[in-house]
Amino acid sequence: TTESGDESGNELQQKCPICTKSFRNVRGFSEHLFHDHPPKGLTLPPHRPDVQLYSFALMVIRRPTDNKFLLVQERSRRGWWLPGGGIDSAEDPIAGGVRETLEEAGVRVTIKGLLSIRVNPSEQFTRLWYIFYGEPEDISDCEAKTAPDHESVGGCWATLEDVTSGSLRLRGSEPLEWFPYVANGGTIHPMSLLDVFGAKKKLKS
Repeated sequence: TTESGDESGNELQQKCPICTKSFRNVRGFSEHLFHDHPPKGLTLPPHRPDVQLYSFALMVIRRPTDNKFLLVQERSRRGWWLPGGGIDSAEDPIAGGVRETLEEAGVRVTIKGLLSIRVNPSEQFTRLWYIFYGEPEDISDCEAKTAPDHESVGGCWATLEDVTSGSLRLRGSEPLEWFPYVANGGTIHPMSLLDVFGAKKKLKS
């Protein structure tokens, strides 16, 4: 019930017809009806707790001149894996993938397409992976770093056979999944599928 209004007819106060509690706007009134006066016999679920979301960018980088793939070893004896890592707060996923590749492998890359977006929800948190396909920004200057630092032990360019033959110790199965997929002409989706807005940390042009 509207208790009063201004000259334009806008509602200034709402009174609940069930318990007569007053509200200054319609939003508060509707929230009150939903939470305090559900239909008889209906039990509302408890308020959903905040669920943490952790986002990562994984990079499948191929050098077109020899079709070798880029691998990194983040820590000693952990094995070789895809360049990539956590996306920073307010960071464009594309910028995060390019940044992580430069930090871990020492190679500047250009993202050419999207391979997959994967989500792993759990009761405590949710993990989200953007898996990108890319190539070196400059073929003449794309040697992987070999000096260990805070970001990684180093990087290397490996053939598909190096990875599939078992001659390299891998940290995870992702190189075994994505390197053959790309080498055999698997679908690389256009980046237009990824609609990013509001990011404060973007890829520098």
